[in-house]
Amino acid sequence: MNSENVVLNFNDNTLWAPYKELFSVVYNAIAQKDSSAVQDLEVALKRHKPDFICLLRNPPRSPIHRDAVKQAATTGIAVVGRAGLQILPQSLIDEALIISDMFDLNELTSLELLIAGQQQQPRFPGLTRGLVAMLLYYDGRRNLVNALQLLVQAREGRTWTLGISSELSAIIMRFTSQLKEEGIIMKVI
Repeated sequence: MNSENVVLNFNDNTLWAPYKELFSVVYNAIAQKDSSAVQDLEVALKRHKPDFICLLRNPPRSPIHRDAVKQAATTGIAVVGRAGLQILPQSLIDEALIISDMFDLNELTSLELLIAGQQQQPRFPGLTRGLVAMLLYYDGRRNLVNALQLLVQAREGRTWTLGISSELSAIIMRFTSQLKEEGIIMKVI
């Protein structure tokens, strides 16, 4: 894979929006007892199983992605849903590389996170896009961990139950048992 095949996604930041959506689906299915959310939950759990297994591990840095991000200020970078290459400001590139270095985070992911921070900046008056990006980063992590917490709390025990449907309970028991077999307990401890 070379830097010409690298594509930036402005709309679906990998470390924030998907985890926010995941928590929303888990919350609706378990806490709100929304029976229509059960199928969405099953799909979301399959999609995010690797995220739970590698809990709080950042996507690894990549020399190919780093080169593509560096070149985005001069030659541009491909963006999902847009024709041609998009040229980005050098200050955005520099800030994305700093975030990548500070958090040992994939360069493309840090650029997407920074762009999400810039898009969300009006909701945080007085904060820079970098600070907003870090808020989103930690908000995504919080949502992932809270989703895991809800799933574990929803497991039926000897003396407690949340009163969820048997179908939902079976999905949760199966999924959390798989996570347990994958060593999630040692990762959390």
